[in-house]
Formats: sequence, C-alpha cells, structure tokens
Amino acid sequence: MLTKLMSRRLLIRWGVFVALFLAWMGIVGMSQSAPIAAQEESVIEEDLSILSDRILDYRIEVDLDPVSKTVKGHGILTWNNRSGRAIQDFCFHLYLNAFRNNRSTFIREGRFRSLWSWEEEIPENYWGFTRVESVQVVPPGREVIGLDYAHPDDDNEEDRSVLMVQVDEPLPPGEAIQFRIDFESRLPRGTRRTGWAEDYF
Repeated sequence: MLTKLMSRRLLIRWGVFVALFLAWMGIVGMSQSAPIAAQEESVIEEDLSILSDRILDYRIEVDLDPVSKTVKGHGILTWNNRSGRAIQDFCFHLYLNAFRNNRSTFIREGRFRSLWSWEEEIPENYWGFTRVESVQVVPPGREVIGLDYAHPDDDNEEDRSVLMVQVDEPLPPGEAIQFRIDFESRLPRGTRRTGWAEDYF
C-alpha cells in the first residue's frame, strides 16, 4: 500500500514537472520563434544567397495519356560540379524501371517480390518503365558519346534503373552542364509512391 502511494506521488510530481516544462518551452518558443520567422522571411526576400548551394535544377514538360497511362515529354537538367574533380560520366536514376518486369534488381530483392500480392498473376499493364529516347548536352559544346546501364548494387544485366551518360570532354570542378532528356514512361499500377489506380495518377 505504501509503495503504491509513493509511486502515485512520484508520478504526480513528474507529471507536474513535465507539464510545467512543456508550458515553459511553449512560452519561450513562441516568444522567440515569431521574430525569428519574420526575420528569416524578410532576409530570404531580400537575399537569396543565404539558401543552400543549388547543385541541381530540373525543368520538365510532359503530357499524360490517361488511357494508355503513359507520360511523354522532355526534361532540361542542369548539374553544377561541386565534386572537386573533373567528371565525364553522369548517372541518372530511372525510378520507374524498378517496376519494368520481375527481373529488375528492385523486384528480385526478397522483400519487394510481391508488389501486387492480391493478384494471382500480374497483368501486363501493371508494370511500368521509362524509355529514354535521347540525351543531348545543351547548349552544344560537349557531346554525348555513350549511353549504358550501370549496375551499382549487383551484376544484374537485366536491370535498367541507372542510366550512365558519358560525354566527350570532362566537366571541370565549378562548372555546370545541361542535359536535354527526351523520354516516354508508362506508369505502373499504384505502388511504392508512384503509379495509377482507377482514374487517379
């Protein structure tokens, strides 16, 4: 009985302490956060240089065909070389190719084998892919001399998730390169943060 009473008193004391501490933190947070937020907003409006260094920029234009569940278009990708060394090979992650067939590395990994577990047999239109039609350096100056698929996780020749683009001249540190990538994608049946379900994309 005495132990229960002591435990209850200790619990009440801790409860009061935590409540007071949280209330104090709320007051301190409110008193400090409003001026800081206002200050940050005004600084950002005035000086964009306080933002982190922008290494990458995407500009993408696509058309969605809801019947065929395909997306066709192009992207302009600008990459700034902050690596400290000259770069001649550039890797692009083609996320939708993880769902290209049951031979991709993503599907072959044990825990991802059953994407659509309610289906006895996976219909053909459930699979998705990205087909890169062309990659060009813009404006001209460098040329793309090689396109191949890399396999950083394994030696799976069937995987098409990482496209490696090689240019004729290395990009020195501190310089930027711009690619135009024309592509067509088919969206998979909704899974893993992408795809379609009925009329939802």
